[in-house]
Amino acid sequence: MLSKTIGLSALIVLTTTVAILATTTTTNAASSQQSPAVKAWETRKPKYDRQEHRVGPLPWAAGEDPILESYAGNFPIRQWTKKDGSKADAEMFYWFFPALKPKVKNPPLIIWLQGGPGASSMIGLFYETGPIHVTEDLKLMRNNNTWANEYSMLFVEQPVGTGYSFVNQSGKKRTKRKKGSARGGDGERKDDEGDSDDGDDTLGFDADNDEEKDRDGSFEELDAELERDQEEEAAFFATLPSSLPFDFKVAAASKRRGMRTKATNNTDEDPDAIYTKSGYVKDQRAVVRDMLVFLDQFYERYPEQQKADLYIAGQSYAGKFIPSIAHAIMERNRKIQSKLPQSARGGVMETETAAEETIMTQATPMQAVIPIKGISMGNSMTDPITQIQIHADHAFYLGLLTALQADQMREYQRNAVKLVEQGRFLDANRFRGKIFNLFRNSTGQLNTFDIRKGSHGMNWKPMTALLNRREIKDSLNVFGPRKTYLLQQKVSKEEVARIELGRWDTEYRTDPEVKQAMRGDIMRSTKPLVADLLDNGIKVLAYQGIFDFRDAPAGSTRWIEEMEWKGREEFALHERTKMHLGSI
Repeated sequence: MLSKTIGLSALIVLTTTVAILATTTTTNAASSQQSPAVKAWETRKPKYDRQEHRVGPLPWAAGEDPILESYAGNFPIRQWTKKDGSKADAEMFYWFFPALKPKVKNPPLIIWLQGGPGASSMIGLFYETGPIHVTEDLKLMRNNNTWANEYSMLFVEQPVGTGYSFVNQSGKKRTKRKKGSARGGDGERKDDEGDSDDGDDTLGFDADNDEEKDRDGSFEELDAELERDQEEEAAFFATLPSSLPFDFKVAAASKRRGMRTKATNNTDEDPDAIYTKSGYVKDQRAVVRDMLVFLDQFYERYPEQQKADLYIAGQSYAGKFIPSIAHAIMERNRKIQSKLPQSARGGVMETETAAEETIMTQATPMQAVIPIKGISMGNSMTDPITQIQIHADHAFYLGLLTALQADQMREYQRNAVKLVEQGRFLDANRFRGKIFNLFRNSTGQLNTFDIRKGSHGMNWKPMTALLNRREIKDSLNVFGPRKTYLLQQKVSKEEVARIELGRWDTEYRTDPEVKQAMRGDIMRSTKPLVADLLDNGIKVLAYQGIFDFRDAPAGSTRWIEEMEWKGREEFALHERTKMHLGSI
């Protein structure tokens, strides 16, 4: 479905269970956040040796056909010097499956990104699109309906601090999360108004990070940092003409912020950096920069993938990650192609908008053009200022709220929209949190991601237990190559011991600071980026489940219909078409 144009040479939305967009072209660790010092292995490993990241033995269930070839491990993303002179770094974890049963010579590559921010992409691997399921007794079974049969799949843990990806702040004692701790311990979620959700929010409940959580004083410095950012941006918004369209105000503010941080060295002495003082990402600019660094290394290690069409897929908050990353790739491709002879440019045209310039200032040097062809967003949060305005009506017409409760929710929605229009994105997100608190408290704690589940959340405990086993972390090359590989390379006993210690202390979970650091990003829109992708021939698929309250079809339909792009009129006039998948 990702590789074909569907019907109309435009954007398509289907009714009932999904809303689908397609373009006109024919042709998706917080583990030990204080793991041992910056890794010496990175400077001594054989460059581009894919065997270094080859996955070792896994616990397959009896009678299962093991997947013999996949690759996993960490790539270094950033290093910086802290104010006290100590070193810190960040690394990103991935698991890559070459196509299991390819039908073409160079099968497309699909990157899968979970939402959150801070939800682990291992959820997509084990429970959704990936080739492996995990059982209650922690055994692995094949998923016969996986996308990985015909396509290569790359599951990436991002932003740093998610799953096995980590931010390493040297000099601090490594600690593991204790059961029942203020961080949610065994999966219980609590927010500032005291309600909780059954399910592990940091790994899999996949919230859009709409509530302020863990207000126990742990994030006072971060809170102050984000408040300063908001005051600066709101002051800039106030200088812009009131007649200027909102999207242009956002682009102008983004350009200003991008220029302001262009020359930063991202030390913790620099309060204007796109990363927090602790090294976590604040917004999509930092997400983009880290992912481009990751992709450079991925394509260097697996150069054959440069011949494969790339699609980026994911869900929930990935509805913002995906357009941001795809757009950055497109812009960097343009930059490279502009330096090529005219005959080699492929007809790509150069444009210069404020948003594009911002992305380009964050780009790192590129080894080669990345063959981005399309994106896919499921139950996506893409244009919050539009999507947030349908919640009260949605809940009321489902019979889940009274008229008075719906009126209260509408008041929260109006406040959130007003604050966004003032450039106060952090404050707007607080009202978004109130919307979902009201919904849960009024409905007996209904699961906002799937109201059919009642008050039950998502259960990722088998996956979490499996991925925290010592032998699994070794097989997946967490923190460094597996022990058997190190011994084959005749690495010193001291280095092996250091990597083994770092691996054991790298816990599979998500650092709460990932979500806390991105609170100012929640209410920002990536709709203009989606429009520009469409206008430049990138295929776009957006689908929505009708039982998802948070990011419901009505909200997605509205921002899609309001989006300014070349095919808008044709799309608006086109009748919806039924699509049948398999026996459905």
